[in-house]
Amino acid sequence: MRVGPWSFLFATLLASCRSERRFDGIDAVSGRGLHLVPGAMRAEHSFSGNYLSPQTGRTTLLQREDRLSGSYERHSCGCRIRGSITGTVEGNLAELEWRETVSGCPARPVRRGEGFLFYTAPPPEQGPPKLFGERVYLVNERVTRQGETLESQREPSAWTATRIFEEPLSDEPRCP
Repeated sequence: MRVGPWSFLFATLLASCRSERRFDGIDAVSGRGLHLVPGAMRAEHSFSGNYLSPQTGRTTLLQREDRLSGSYERHSCGCRIRGSITGTVEGNLAELEWRETVSGCPARPVRRGEGFLFYTAPPPEQGPPKLFGERVYLVNERVTRQGETLESQREPSAWTATRIFEEPLSDEPRCP
């Protein structure tokens, strides 16, 4: 099969259109700048474990090969938020979908979204493994006559978590 210059140009353009995940930010605990991109994860590490996250509270993740599942629960100003996470893992990057239910307050009772998390493992003397990424709420959904679901608005926010090896004292924030 002969490949001409137009085929090469098309393949190059197609590759450049793929959005590669990355995370640029600051680790609030250490104050260090971060630039995270997809890469390999050391063999002795995985996403599996318990984490504490400002966005999702106590979060438990289980990695089986390239699949990730998990759950989370947090309380905020009288609201109880419970969620489930599913996704895939490639190296240090997890691509996720999540769904949560809210009870005890006037918030929207069921919310869903997507996101990604990078796994980072500093040397043990610098602290436990951490997750950094983005969590996107999918809102204003509607279903077309053809059965397609359209999201007319996306609300992205940071998503971070720190691996915990013992029970925290409390993960509930102080409310005004």
